[in-house]
Amino acid sequence: MKSPMTKSLFLASGIFCCLLGVEMLVIDSAMLRPFSGTGETRAFTAPEWAPWTLLSVGAVTILHFCTVPGSAASSFDED
Repeated sequence: MKSPMTKSLFLASGIFCCLLGVEMLVIDSAMLRPFSGTGETRAFTAPEWAPWTLLSVGAVTILHFCTVPGSAASSFDED
């Protein structure tokens, strides 16, 4: 790995995907409004496959985090 932060990025993105998947399982739809505060609100409804896909991708990413070796400085051989 080129950067020690890469491993942390895998963990953070996996946790984010899992949390977003759980949120989509709990909430059926969300009302979105523009940042300006004026304008038309839109309803967002996720497809049925989206929560399970996000949970699966997040779990696999977290497992990948667990299997990626640490930085070279922490894995040197002690004789």
